[in-house]
Amino acid sequence: MNRLSMFSEAKRRLGDLYERYPEASVVVSMQNQLDYLIQIESGESTDRSRLKEIVLGVQTAREIEPRDEETAAFMYEVTDAVQEMIRLTPAR
Repeated sequence: MNRLSMFSEAKRRLGDLYERYPEASVVVSMQNQLDYLIQIESGESTDRSRLKEIVLGVQTAREIEPRDEETAAFMYEVTDAVQEMIRLTPAR
């Protein structure tokens, strides 16, 4: 699965999770981060300066893992993809 598809799928899964657990307001922040990643991967944005601010892994550990282990496992794969993006981004 390419990163664009992965990020879109993650956003869908988080939306489903939020419907089941509306008190998990951190999901909104996670979806905003995914929107940013989707913009980069789709070519809509070239601003990669905020990549290091992505905290999906921490949010997954705190809020998603206790609620849905399958979604958490997928989000950790997303986190790995973000780390790869950071490694491939030239330093400024």
